Amino acid sequence: MPCQIRRTSSRGWGPWVVGELALPATGPASFVAADPLKRSLVSGRAGGSGPVPVEGPGALARRAVRFRGEAFYGIDGEVIVLTTERNVTELATEPDDTELIATRLSALGFDQP
Repeated sequence: MPCQIRRTSSRGWGPWVVGELALPATGPASFVAADPLKRSLVSGRAGGSGPVPVEGPGALARRAVRFRGEAFYGIDGEVIVLTTERNVTELATEPDDTELIATRLSALGFDQP
């Protein structure tokens, strides 16, 4: 599924990274950056290749798009916020996919309020 993702680091929020969110029938979700050189911006680790696992468990929340700079799929969209012990990750997705993605991530160990 098309997606833009960003995560926190010790320096604050990283940039949004374009890619695809994979939600397999079994196993963890993962993100594949469209530009492999930007993989480390999502994984938090230098080097490596391939998909970046969306690691849980954690909390899942949804919030409205607040700024034009995150309105990749329209100003009326939502952003999925995943909070774990180590970091916070935000996913901007197509509005028609947001509910499906949130439900699937919830089934993988992200609790919704």
